[in-house]
Amino acid sequence: WAPPTQRLDPVPSHGTGFAPYFIPLALWVGALMTYFIARPLSGRALAATLSDADVAFAGLWPGAVVTSLQAVVLVAVLELTLGLHPVEPLALLGFALVSAFAFTAILQFLSAALGTAGKFVAIVLLMAQLTSSAGTLPLQTMPRFFQLINPWLPMTYVVSGLRQAISGGDLRALAMDTLVLLGFAALGVVGTILTAHRRRMWTMDRLKPVVTMQ
Repeated sequence: WAPPTQRLDPVPSHGTGFAPYFIPLALWVGALMTYFIARPLSGRALAATLSDADVAFAGLWPGAVVTSLQAVVLVAVLELTLGLHPVEPLALLGFALVSAFAFTAILQFLSAALGTAGKFVAIVLLMAQLTSSAGTLPLQTMPRFFQLINPWLPMTYVVSGLRQAISGGDLRALAMDTLVLLGFAALGVVGTILTAHRRRMWTMDRLKPVVTMQ
């Protein structure tokens, strides 16, 4: 005899269970590829009389448009082609758009502040997030290092929020994950604004004068 059980927020397939893990992977790579092609900060905008914030947003909005379209296509393919049936389809789409925007803001900052090295840092961050976001295994089963960095990385909250939207659960947790992601996006935007300000300051190292002895 076995006691009766009740399934809360059932997950019908492995694909549904792994969707919250692979969606942020696709969104992060999409944002990274966007800034492999687009400039995070326009040289023309830096040379103009625009404010530092306007310069930052001039580099952000094209990337945000591209990654938003990617998020819409990704969700549409999952639902219409691959048979994903989220409990909250509108919440899934909205949260995917917020996640795409947050990733775009972060990767714009890394690309603007560090240049080519920023893209390398973005790849390292992706690897750290894939192993620490608890997308495949419970956090408690992971090594201590990954448990420590888990709360400090944005993909942790994307995985959590997607689980709520896809399989059901606490919508208040989804709202909290959304707020945290908006916080990450704000940090990325502020970092890019500061980088634009720094790029406009001319120093002797940037001028690199040529000194010759006659």
